[in-house]
Amino acid sequence: MDKLREAYKTLGVPADSPLPVIRDAYRKLAKQYHPDSNPHDQRLSTSMMMKINEAYETVKWYMERGIRVEERSSYERAKNPYEEMIRRWDREKKAEQKERKIREQQRLRREEAYQRFFEQVARERQYELRDKRSFDTIKQYAGALVTVYYRNNLHNRQYRERPAGEQLFTEYLSRFDILLEKSVKSASLCRSKTYKRKCKTAIDFLRVFIEDAELVLPIGAERRAQAVSIFGRASDGADRFMSGCFTKEGFDLKEAKVLLKRALDDFEYFLASYPQSPLIEYAQRKLAVLEGAYRSFMTK
Repeated sequence: MDKLREAYKTLGVPADSPLPVIRDAYRKLAKQYHPDSNPHDQRLSTSMMMKINEAYETVKWYMERGIRVEERSSYERAKNPYEEMIRRWDREKKAEQKERKIREQQRLRREEAYQRFFEQVARERQYELRDKRSFDTIKQYAGALVTVYYRNNLHNRQYRERPAGEQLFTEYLSRFDILLEKSVKSASLCRSKTYKRKCKTAIDFLRVFIEDAELVLPIGAERRAQAVSIFGRASDGADRFMSGCFTKEGFDLKEAKVLLKRALDDFEYFLASYPQSPLIEYAQRKLAVLEGAYRSFMTK
């Protein structure tokens, strides 16, 4: 081993160097001490080249047989298990500290996320408490408008064709526009998601309701008596539902749902049976009114 250790020392490389590194060191030394590179001192150059060649061949021979230099002393080999244990403990300690740091960062992120969530919930709750007043105002406007419409018999097209009915309906439209504008303004102040959606639903209902009220059915457009009969029955059912919900005090919710289902079934039957009828547009409008009334005033 001393001979091998001396060979590594001659080549100027560590004992754990791979063969390519050793070969590069050998070539560098051979070029440096070759007699052709040192013509003024041929004897020293020849002596060094022999020493370098011998060292390279020695290292190469040992490496080809898998023999390495044991550079540690007996004392170092004896204390190595303890050093390895200390190094392992240091590695485990650093890994534990790193993991603890990661867990702490995750905990802080979770706490920040929880804090943001609860702050958002608190803000949303404050918005809801304030926006509920706006929504209640819109519901009050909508309820008043629909109630006036049915109590004054404005859903009766024949009555509205009379001078008194026509004048009353014109005044009603003016009042409707004013309250609709107020409702839109109240809805624009809402900031909570829940009441933004509810206010939008109520305003959409008011718009589709007045569009349906202003539609004039074409007289004689549908010549099939059966189609006219089914459409009329469905329209009467829709009017009974709307009138009962908005004009009768203490109107039973179960009865309202029965009337609503009956009207919806009649309109769906009409749409399925007479898809080419000129009354299709009016039936779809009535369905939109019923849906809007249900979503605005009969659901939470």
